[in-house]
Amino acid sequence: VYRNDTIEWVKVKNLNTSDYLSFNINQKYENDLNLTIEDCWLLGRYCADGCIEKDRSNYITFCIGSNKRLEFMEYLNNIPFTETHKNRNCQTFRIQNNKLLLICNKIGLGAKNKSIPQAIINLPNELLQSFFNGYISGDGFRRKDKNVIMWTTVSETLMLGLSDIVIKLYHKIPTVNIRKDLRKETFNDSYNCQISLEKSRF
Repeated sequence: VYRNDTIEWVKVKNLNTSDYLSFNINQKYENDLNLTIEDCWLLGRYCADGCIEKDRSNYITFCIGSNKRLEFMEYLNNIPFTETHKNRNCQTFRIQNNKLLLICNKIGLGAKNKSIPQAIINLPNELLQSFFNGYISGDGFRRKDKNVIMWTTVSETLMLGLSDIVIKLYHKIPTVNIRKDLRKETFNDSYNCQISLEKSRF
């Protein structure tokens, strides 16, 4: 904990309300996967709402709201894609990219089963920021009036990975509230997170 202008180890039974918990910040800045800004943004968007269909396992599929179509297409440079199922609210994009497909399979299939590989968390901050921006584009929201970023996921491991990313990028710990859902047959608990970008006292 941070106490009396120093950082020290304190047993849980000896914590008090004036203590500040300290978290380690990832100090690795490696691009072992040889990713670009565009790759990272698309991988973040896949974490939010992308999928790999069983009958089209060589495609990565995204359902994009019509108001975000142009933003999404900015990140498709040199990546083959097709647009299908277009309507006034959203449309489906399918992209083919073997490098991204391999990483998406490591991230996982299905909203509750996704997690962020350590190789992504270890990325340099510019690439990591692009990944986080891609995720927020799908499952997040920026409140510019209060300089707050909010996001939601049903995956505990994804929530923890995103927390590691936020700590590395912003040196801040996100607030996490767990929304319990009693309809377990069809709904999952969700992790509702947020971070204020206002400057802290430290």
